[in-house]
Amino acid sequence: VTATVEVTPAEPGLLPSPAVRPSQVITLTVWTTEDLAPFGTTSPAASVLARQIGEFYTGHPGVRVQAFVKKPHGQGGLLDFLRTASAAAPSTLPDLMLLDAADLPTAANADLVQPLDEVVGSAADDLFPFARTLGTVNGHLMGMPYIVNVEHLVYDPARFSAPPLTWSTVISDAVPFLFPAGDSNHAGTLLSLYLSLGGTLTGPAGPHLDGGPLTEALSLLDAARLAGVAGTAATQINSADEAWTAYRAGRTALAVASAERYLADRANVASVAAAPLPGRDGPAPALGTAWVWVLVTRDATRGPLAQQLLTHLISEQNLGGLSRTAGRVPARRSALATWAVGNTDPYVPFLQALLEKTVAWPSADVYAAIAPALQRAARDVLLGRETPEAAAILAVRSVGQ
Repeated sequence: VTATVEVTPAEPGLLPSPAVRPSQVITLTVWTTEDLAPFGTTSPAASVLARQIGEFYTGHPGVRVQAFVKKPHGQGGLLDFLRTASAAAPSTLPDLMLLDAADLPTAANADLVQPLDEVVGSAADDLFPFARTLGTVNGHLMGMPYIVNVEHLVYDPARFSAPPLTWSTVISDAVPFLFPAGDSNHAGTLLSLYLSLGGTLTGPAGPHLDGGPLTEALSLLDAARLAGVAGTAATQINSADEAWTAYRAGRTALAVASAERYLADRANVASVAAAPLPGRDGPAPALGTAWVWVLVTRDATRGPLAQQLLTHLISEQNLGGLSRTAGRVPARRSALATWAVGNTDPYVPFLQALLEKTVAWPSADVYAAIAPALQRAARDVLLGRETPEAAAILAVRSVGQ
């Protein structure tokens, strides 16, 4: 899908771009996802992005932006197209594109994207720490984080006098806790707990799991199973979105949800509040993902213009406005701070505090190596098939093979 974003006098607050001859027009090509595309009617972000690009036009009257929508992942997705086009049809490559931060190391190590340290300057210091980590490869900022997402607890404040911030509290409250444990693509709850207990994901030989912290994490899950608050139901939940759907349907008063879904749906739920994920002695860190802008072009003419478009889109006001309208979490502190202006919503300071302590989601290669083992261990413990010790040994061995 492709469209060229144009400014018309009918758009409020914008002036039409001055007429230029076709020979004078410079076209910047952008690859993006459907929900962050500057055209169409299905995305809340579309009109905001179109307006922001229109504002860019007013200072660059000879520039046009051509946006192509591609799948986020997999065959025919953004990274796949970037790799294949770079080898087979470099003339079709974009100047600027969005990319899942989990795929950034692959793109950067293949020399498909350009460093952004000097392009974004001090804006990098405004990123939430985990977001900057996700955008950094080999010591250089290779992707500028734009939109982020995290998972956290949702609970019914009518059922809890205080949010359950430890697994012992979850167990003692005796309320079924729904979290995704049925799909290795969504093993974030156990991964968060494992990391909070000192577990690591990589070593000299590559991806690995530590037996001690994993056994301890699985023991907490086993205690929850024995108490009847976690078990078969969790193994039937494949994502945080499914856990949130179950909460909305009244199947539990305690679940895991993503910030994105919470922002989109909380107005439709009678009683709900947010809290960090539970840990052993206190909250466990959230795991953060991000979509990052990457600079692809090396063209001497389009390159500087693509850099200017990037800095325009990630500015505090533009990112703040886009994220608030679209119900997506911005990667910059100052952009999220714009949400708080004239707003008493308690979720905003909650997010601000949560994001400061969030841990970066592992790269795609590392996660692919550890996630199946984590999910299998969690499933076996929650179903009573294995002891925590035995499940941890199997998981450690499977990753080390």
